Amino acid sequence: MPIYEYRCENGHLFEAYQHIIDPPLEKCKECEASAKRCISRVNLPRGAGVYFFDREHGNRDILHDPTLSDSERSSILSPVLNDLQKNRGG
Repeated sequence: MPIYEYRCENGHLFEAYQHIIDPPLEKCKECEASAKRCISRVNLPRGAGVYFFDREHGNRDILHDPTLSDSERSSILSPVLNDLQKNRGG
């Protein structure tokens, strides 16, 4: 269940565990003043990033596999990048 952050018009900050379909809270838990949901920074775990898996050749992460040479990596990625450019109109 997501944690939402709120700020009231008096400056109080508070959090609320809510389902995604729940309506936003309208009142501060501390002073009952009008409150609005804040947009928070996302906290990603360390090591998070982009992964590109090649399921045809052993289900390995092409971008981070130290056993691949640059030419091998390029030969695998070139067709994918070409398709992306075509689909974007570039």
